[in-house]
Amino acid sequence: MENKLIPDIIIASTAERALSSADIVRNITGKSDNDKSFLRETELLYSASISEYIDILKSQKESISTILIVAHNPTISGFGSRITGKQIGMGTGNLCLLELGIEKWSDIKINSPVLGSTLLKP
Repeated sequence: MENKLIPDIIIASTAERALSSADIVRNITGKSDNDKSFLRETELLYSASISEYIDILKSQKESISTILIVAHNPTISGFGSRITGKQIGMGTGNLCLLELGIEKWSDIKINSPVLGSTLLKP
């Protein structure tokens, strides 16, 4: 289970607090500050809809198995709730781990099978 918590990539909002949080994770993983393929910043996450989250995930390479999204409420909570079918209320610093039963990111949709979900609070 611990290896599942190490992302292959981080997709983060360009907001200062989101980038600061993403940078903490990047440092823990030992990735370089210059590794733009690991930490991907996007302005879209600042005001994205749930369907835009899905589109972002659909566009990821098949070789990527674990993605960390660092973004904002209420959409990040709404995304987790819509994917799992249960209320996920995420607060500042919370982490929601979703394990999906999909073969590749292009298969993701609102009713994708969820193999497991865990909400971690600091």
